[in-house]
Amino acid sequence: MLIELNNLGFTYMKGTPLARIALRNICLTVKEGEFVGIIGPTGSGKSTLAQLISGLLKATDGQILIDGNDIAGSGKNINGKKKIGMVFQFPEQQFFETTVFDDVAFGLRNMGCSEDRVASGVRKTLKIVGLDFELFKDRSPFFLSGGEMRKVAIACVLAMEPDILVLDEPTVGLDEVSKKAITDFLTFFHNQGKTTIICISHDIEEVSKVAERIVVLDKGELLFDDKPEKIFLETDKLLEIGLDIPDAFSLLIELNKKGFNLPTNVFRIDDVKDLLIEYFIKEQKARGYRD
Repeated sequence: MLIELNNLGFTYMKGTPLARIALRNICLTVKEGEFVGIIGPTGSGKSTLAQLISGLLKATDGQILIDGNDIAGSGKNINGKKKIGMVFQFPEQQFFETTVFDDVAFGLRNMGCSEDRVASGVRKTLKIVGLDFELFKDRSPFFLSGGEMRKVAIACVLAMEPDILVLDEPTVGLDEVSKKAITDFLTFFHNQGKTTIICISHDIEEVSKVAERIVVLDKGELLFDDKPEKIFLETDKLLEIGLDIPDAFSLLIELNKKGFNLPTNVFRIDDVKDLLIEYFIKEQKARGYRD
């Protein structure tokens, strides 16, 4: 197992009057190459979990095993062989170089790569995120569109070729076109290789478009861990904790309440549309209608 969390807990300002428990008794495993979405309402502990997995916070309880190496007590992946890259919420706020090239190149240069390796790495990574090297390399990262900024921020992490990519709210603050561009890229990127992706989000509909599996957190505890279509069947509980379910899936549920007998193993809008078309064609034929 690539990532294994055993009774993981984290308390901010532990041992002080201001102590606040962010996570408690989290048990979770992630296989190599998996795409896992971690969702929850504000304050559920999902961003804290992302920082613990990335080695940016030191666990106060339990174990974090990355490729068999326990990093919980160190706050770093000192002994692990797997490289972890994290894309923070609003990562464009961390730009500090004057050009896109230099921002994406920073991590490679920090790793001691030659300038030839840096140049090829930047070119390759910008292509991966869908940005033309010649058009963007000399532009200021501060004067790009929101979606372009987010892609550059992701490129900064991808350039270092992490084995595990952790994204904290990668589509937050973006318009619908930019959101789709990011989710399309993540789907494409995941299908190209074996990078393990963990995507943190409060938006269950967005993350369900890309993740193979969804983990739901609430008040620092693990509530559900299953395939998206199984998670969405817990409609009442999701609504109770402040999460929504995809509109297309809600339509199936409502139609079934009206007496239809529709399967609930799909949730993406195109799949639901195809399902409904197929269903009504069959119904028409069963009632003797002809084209």
